[in-house]
Parts: sequence; structure tokens; C-alpha cells
Amino acid sequence: MGYPTIYYGIRAGRIASVPILITTIQDYDYWKTEKELKKDKKVYKYAAKIIADGKGAMEFAIKQQGVNREKFEVIYDGVDPDELKPTKNASDLKKEFGIDANKKVVGIIARLDNKKKGQEYFIKAIPNVIKNHPNVQFLIVGDGADKIYLQKLTNDLNLKEYAIFTGSRTDLGDIIRLMNILIISSIWESVPKILLEAMYLKKPIIATNVGDIPEILHNNKNGFLIEPKNPQAISQKINYCLENPQYCQKLGRNAYQTIVNKSLLLENSVKKLENLYQKLMEENRSFGIKQILEFIERLIQKIRI
Repeated sequence: MGYPTIYYGIRAGRIASVPILITTIQDYDYWKTEKELKKDKKVYKYAAKIIADGKGAMEFAIKQQGVNREKFEVIYDGVDPDELKPTKNASDLKKEFGIDANKKVVGIIARLDNKKKGQEYFIKAIPNVIKNHPNVQFLIVGDGADKIYLQKLTNDLNLKEYAIFTGSRTDLGDIIRLMNILIISSIWESVPKILLEAMYLKKPIIATNVGDIPEILHNNKNGFLIEPKNPQAISQKINYCLENPQYCQKLGRNAYQTIVNKSLLLENSVKKLENLYQKLMEENRSFGIKQILEFIERLIQKIRI
């Protein structure tokens, strides 16, 4: 449940006397004011369990809110292979986007929320790439409030012929396969699902070392980690991958193995959730019986008196 529906959901659950309330943490909420933080404390107070999609997100909430560590359960948002099944080939997608068949494709897939996702740094990295590799096309996949700002930035840098804004897409598996390199330029983040999906599809990944990303992606082992807000670092790594494709493809294969070894697939996440729900229901059932027995004992004592 996301913000701000989380507040309404917990309140509705309490009004309806729902015995077990669960909430989730899927981000680093730097932006929240004292007002939101006070509401969060109420949510965490009444939630039986808080599911975090990364260890870092959990630690952030513990530090920010002082939540009891025992309330947390870390369950990653696993990859669903069915969602990534191919529906069209790369040549058809290149035709759709007007990309020459022989061009390499470097892209970013994220909501166009520049303060968080940092697309401007990806765009600012493009000139230093095309200077060395003019045969590259750049895809900016997603939609959002900062679309006009990012398009203007692209035009101001005279990159209109190199950068393509695709808008929102549902065929992300095909889009990822089309890319030779995937960029994640986030300024803060938990574990972006696109990271796990690109790793599953064995893509070379250049990502910022923020949030929970370093939990999964390890520099020069299964991808590249860079500092946020650093166009030069992005362009350097893109150039390196374009000039050393075999090494970067090896990192992509290692990334896939990470997904397998860490069991970061949807079916495993679902099993963990099922086990958690079962455990909570059993605990709640025991708690209910105990409370009834205590009530009966108190009632007997009153009758005796």
C-alpha cells in the first residue's frame, strides 16, 4: 500500500476490527514532513508487520521512525518471468522508434520524476558518448510530471536526433532486450524492479550506488556502480561498455546468476509472503484463544466474589 492510501487503509482496518494489519515500505522517504512522519508512526504502531523491499529501506525506517526491528520482514519484489516474455523482436521495435538497424541502444526506464530518478544526468551524459560513439541511440522510457522539462533539456543540448522519449510502455521485456546497456540514474531508491528485470535478462547495467541497489548490484562483478548526479561517470561507463562488449556481457550473465542465487523471482517472493501470512494468522489465533481463556478466568473470579 502506498502513500497516502496507507493511512486510509490502516484506519479502515482498525474501524473494521481487522485482526492483522500489514503495511509496506518500498522507498527512502526523505521528502516527508513532520506531518507525514507523525501519521507514519501511527501506521507502524498498529501494523502487525511491516514488509520492506530491501534491507536499506528497513534500516532507514528504523532510524527515521524508531520502529521496532522485530516488526520488519524483508521480502524483495521478485521478477516475474511471464511479464518479460518476448512479444516482438528488436528489429520491429527499432522500426517503431525510427532507429537504424545497426545502431546500439542505451536506455533508461523510470517514471519521469527527475528529483528522484535523475534522468537529467543521463541526458547530460549523452554528448560525451556520441562524441566517441555517434552510432548510438538513447531511449528515455516512461512518463511523468517532468516530461516537458526533460524534453526541453534534450532540445537545449541539441540531442533531439539522439534521444527518443517513448512514453509509458507495457512491453518492458521487449524494451529491455532492445537495449545494449541499461542506466539507472536514481538519486534515491530502494530496489527498483527494473534493476531486477534487467539483471534477469542478462543486460549490462550502470546504476547509482544509492539506497538498496548495492545490496544486489556489485561493482565490476555483475554491473557497474557510480555516484549519483554524475553525468561524466555515466558517460565513461557507457563508453567503456561500448568499447568492451564482451566484458560487459559477462557482467550481464553474472547479474542473471545473482537473481537465481538470491532467489529473486516472483514465485519465491509469493512463497515468503504466504509463509508470513500463515505465521501471523497462527499467532493471532493463539492470541485470541489466550485472551478468551483469560476473560473466562476473570469472569469466574468475579462470580466467586
